[in-house]
Amino acid sequence: MTATDPSDGDDERDERDERDERDERDERDGGRGDHDDGQDDIEERFEALWCPPERVADPAWAEKRALASALRELGNLCVTSTLGAPELAQARRALDDATSILRGGPHLSAQAAVADGSFFDDPLRYVDRSAMIGQCNPCAPPLRLAVEGDRVVGHVTLGAAQVGGPGRAHGGIVATLLDEALGHAAICRGAGVVTRVLTVHYDHPTPLYEPLRVEGWLERREGRRYYAGGRVLAGDTATARAEGLFIRVHDLRKTHPPHPHD
Repeated sequence: MTATDPSDGDDERDERDERDERDERDERDGGRGDHDDGQDDIEERFEALWCPPERVADPAWAEKRALASALRELGNLCVTSTLGAPELAQARRALDDATSILRGGPHLSAQAAVADGSFFDDPLRYVDRSAMIGQCNPCAPPLRLAVEGDRVVGHVTLGAAQVGGPGRAHGGIVATLLDEALGHAAICRGAGVVTRVLTVHYDHPTPLYEPLRVEGWLERREGRRYYAGGRVLAGDTATARAEGLFIRVHDLRKTHPPHPHD
């Protein structure tokens, strides 16, 4: 969802400060209206821009989700498998054909789609590739997000592919879940943001194979700066908490330049 805000030179920092002042004037004049939107408007906008539909009509999109789900299961099984070398080699050879098919293309990255403008024609298709919430991404758990009152709430169950200590989720995965929820707390207010600072407090181990609830909320806004908080819950136990600073992005194309291989 979010990326680290790039280092800025003096000229870029001055430009950013000017944008901050302009945003603050707009907010005083009621031009932004981020905090004035009704709850129904917030939920509708969030679902329209950041929640891919549960069911998709495009057969290729649906098959890509199914493929990612199969690969997700395969990844978890690979982690825990104790099969011997011959069986593992057989499984690997069975995957070679699938890899060759996909390698043959065609391919279009999100970066290239932003650069050529096609991203904005069908953004949910690319949101569905996200590292945390994308059902088309086999590395995503995936986290399912929705707006509940003044919070963005996600539900997820982590598996063997996210293991840290035995039976526990890796701390980096927990941090990424929080980054996603906190960032979307700003996004649901209509702001495209990148992460500048994320501070995580690990209070208890986060378990695998158990339903988790991830919450994010917006605490305040100062110009382009959005301050958010959040937590991960396993049942009634808060296993981790976070505070974050997110920076509003004015031009998505500047923060997502095309990759040289696109």
